[in-house]
Amino acid sequence: MPSRTLKLGTRGSLLAKTQSGMIADQIQATTGLGSELVLIKTEGDNPSSNLFAPKRPGVFVSALRDALLAGEVDYIVHSFKDLPSAAMPGITLAAIPRREDHRDILISRDNQTLHELAPGAVVGTSSPRRAARIRHLRPDLEIKPIRGNIDTRLKKVQDGEFDATILAAAGLNRIGLGEVNKWFFTDAELLPAPAQGALAIECRSGDLDLIAELRKVNHAETELLVTAERAVLRGISASCTTAIGAHAQLTDGALTLTAELSDNDTDWHERVSISLDAAGSNKAQSLALGLEIAEQLMQTDLGQKLGTPREKSVLLVRATDNELDEAAFKSAGFKVVCDPYLKISKFNNPAGVDRMLEALRSAEPGTWLVITSINSVRFFAEQIGIDNFKAAISNPNLKFAAIGERSAAEIKSLGVKEVLLAEDSNAGALSTAILKHMPKRVILPASSIAMKTLQDAVVASEVELITDVVYTTETAPNEPISISSLKQGEIDVLVLRSPSAARAVASFINPEDVPALVLVTGNATLEQAKKLGFPRVTMTSETTPDSLVATAISPNMN
Repeated sequence: MPSRTLKLGTRGSLLAKTQSGMIADQIQATTGLGSELVLIKTEGDNPSSNLFAPKRPGVFVSALRDALLAGEVDYIVHSFKDLPSAAMPGITLAAIPRREDHRDILISRDNQTLHELAPGAVVGTSSPRRAARIRHLRPDLEIKPIRGNIDTRLKKVQDGEFDATILAAAGLNRIGLGEVNKWFFTDAELLPAPAQGALAIECRSGDLDLIAELRKVNHAETELLVTAERAVLRGISASCTTAIGAHAQLTDGALTLTAELSDNDTDWHERVSISLDAAGSNKAQSLALGLEIAEQLMQTDLGQKLGTPREKSVLLVRATDNELDEAAFKSAGFKVVCDPYLKISKFNNPAGVDRMLEALRSAEPGTWLVITSINSVRFFAEQIGIDNFKAAISNPNLKFAAIGERSAAEIKSLGVKEVLLAEDSNAGALSTAILKHMPKRVILPASSIAMKTLQDAVVASEVELITDVVYTTETAPNEPISISSLKQGEIDVLVLRSPSAARAVASFINPEDVPALVLVTGNATLEQAKKLGFPRVTMTSETTPDSLVATAISPNMN
């Protein structure tokens, strides 16, 4: 991008300006792009504002984001722990630099540890998370809210207004106060806020060149860890009053995430920890780990009391015929997103469809019509006329086979009584099932991208095969609007009913970056999804909508 001075929006506090200046220096050293700081006042900077009942989520970030969207600044820097868990339309998280110390610290007037504070000592904190844990560790202490920047809080302790306060070690280190007397909390005592110690760099989603430049200061390990931590927030629908801590770390070849939910009014708390193999772990798997931890917390009695049940979402990517799947998922409480990643069109093939029609009409015993999708029925019938098609398939010599229940239901809706189904919903299993009946001829209306497994098996058995293309399957010409939600982990379940659907999704997003549970029907789709690299894939036992929903609720990973 052309060399220019970027405008960096920041709050006016010492910590905010220091952090923003530090990032500006990193960006200039890495990209050659200079930055000038633009000071912006936020709701959180107003002493009279209520931090626990803000006008908008993110009291320290909303005004910065407004300025960014208005074009007043080019990018903004936040303490990542201050960001709301939900993404904001039009804004992209461009980079997460290397994390500072994630721990909380206690600073007391007489340089005491938490355990040395006298009974009744006053500890200043406005964090529900910190307050809940202090009440658990030292129920004899008094907790009072405290406001102000770091210097203000330290002075309140020195002046005797408070006996101690709790701060993030990262903030002290960044403003040069890392040498003050302090006592570190261990993770066993107090888990940090999700993404504590990390910074977030945001810019407008349309500034692709700038995103590429800012991305150069991203730290991959930090991104992996804080993605898991912040996914916990999303999973329990946390608000600014939720007492939730989370910390992820890479140790001994494992990515381990620990999260704790506490009741700020009682001594009730629940802690969950899960590890996964760090080898090959990516952002999608990290996000899924955080959501899994959140799910476990939500299943506890405390989670039921404090958490807000999160509406899970499912993405259906077929071009048509989503109605039954949509209804089943909605009845189970899912938010359903229907967004076609495929374009299905009639393939005008007069000679081919006439040849297959004549084969149906003149069928002798041992003739089979094989249906591999509902589209093969519909587009074949459309080209020859529905009445001609119904008349042709009424030939008593015809037998019928279909690759799955939905395809079978489509041909049955036109009057067919019996349809052969294979044990597994794939072309290989279907060809085996058909060939056991010693067919003499197989008629197969096909897609333009049909896999040749069935055709090859029929020809290899020296059975006459009459097949022609009746419809085309193509990737959608424009990027689907749901891609952003899929990338950001806002989609919980992605349904793929065909190998072509898997390939279509993979054409718009790297499958390894998809954190959603990928739900497939049939071995062919399973093999394609795994070959493409989708990390979380499971197959339904049946192809019915109810089976899809049941597997989405209780998946068994393949």
